[in-house]
Amino acid sequence: MRWLKFVRAGAYVAFLFAVVSLLLFSALEFAPELRSRIDLSSIRYYGIQATYTPDPQLIFIPNGRDYTQKIAMKGDLYSARYGFDVPTIDYQATYEGGFRKNLNPPPFEIFVIGDSYIEMGERDDDTLSERVASELGVSTYNLGRGWYGPHHYVELFRRHAKEHTPRYALFCFFSGNDIRDIGQYLAWQDGGSYYDFSPTQGNFFQRYLLVMSDAKRVARNWYKGRRRQVVASVTEDWEKSIHHKIGMIALGDRSVPMRFTYEPAAQTPTEQLETREWQVLRELIGEFRDVARASDVQPVLLYIPTKFEIYAPYATPESGETLLDEAATLAPFNGNSAESLGRIASELGIPLVDLYPEYRRRAATGELLYYPFDSHWNSAGRRAAAEFVAARWTSVGSGSAISLP
Repeated sequence: MRWLKFVRAGAYVAFLFAVVSLLLFSALEFAPELRSRIDLSSIRYYGIQATYTPDPQLIFIPNGRDYTQKIAMKGDLYSARYGFDVPTIDYQATYEGGFRKNLNPPPFEIFVIGDSYIEMGERDDDTLSERVASELGVSTYNLGRGWYGPHHYVELFRRHAKEHTPRYALFCFFSGNDIRDIGQYLAWQDGGSYYDFSPTQGNFFQRYLLVMSDAKRVARNWYKGRRRQVVASVTEDWEKSIHHKIGMIALGDRSVPMRFTYEPAAQTPTEQLETREWQVLRELIGEFRDVARASDVQPVLLYIPTKFEIYAPYATPESGETLLDEAATLAPFNGNSAESLGRIASELGIPLVDLYPEYRRRAATGELLYYPFDSHWNSAGRRAAAEFVAARWTSVGSGSAISLP
């Protein structure tokens, strides 16, 4: 029967693919030098191994090689299917020892510790660390790395403070994913994975299935991209209505399209502080304080709000339906994480520099502090943060004020 022939042919093709893919995976596992001849960076298993080294506390650390990264980007949230074009950003970053290059020599006055918000800067002098250094006229040490969270911040501070003892340590809490990072870290401690950064766990067959699953994702995304190009070349109907997740944000006399992520949790500060992740955050900040004070270092907290917290309230009726619903539903919860962190800071006796009210004030005057189609702040946002940090750093008069002699 004809259908039986098709079944047999399909089974044969599937078997042949399994054999070939398994042989290829085996070759790359037992002869890893072959990976340098093929660009496998889009498959996370290989991309992570090429970039990071396993670490017992940090899970992964950047390879220590020095290099300069040059990319042209439109944003990690950008897609042509949204129907908006944005200027291409020429991004150039120099790394030394796995972190962004410090432009000023030791001794370092301030450690700036955080995730990709601290790592990012379109140039080496555009990171928050270097902008704070310029504002205050001191030398800063950048310990920012994408995908790191509060557990990493404390461990990084503990390790690097032994070599460079600063006078101040700035623990930068990003309200978008630092709580999620804690949950991921706890899952890793329980034997799971931290996002996709635990690819070496599991046996040979489990790793093979992981690679095949990610290769499927890469192929699917490639196919979707090609299909969109074909559809766009035939019709422009998809451009005529706004995407349901896009916000048209009123900034002064202009309307700026934005794609959002990291919506706030629908919880009151009291409810947040009762969760396991926030309780762990309090423990980590307490540990950060104790390690700092034992080394005669002044600990300081910085609250970094999300783009959603700052700009979703300015969404116009021309925005997508989903974004408008989220903006209205979650409006009462904007800024709650800042209040929760403030309670922890007050309880532990640590000064807090809260960017939330300052960013809300600037947004109300029409300032754009984040990339419209990226989850990070832009150069103006980093400059505004550095200016506010510097103003607090040199203020005098309140019990929580920070003062450089």
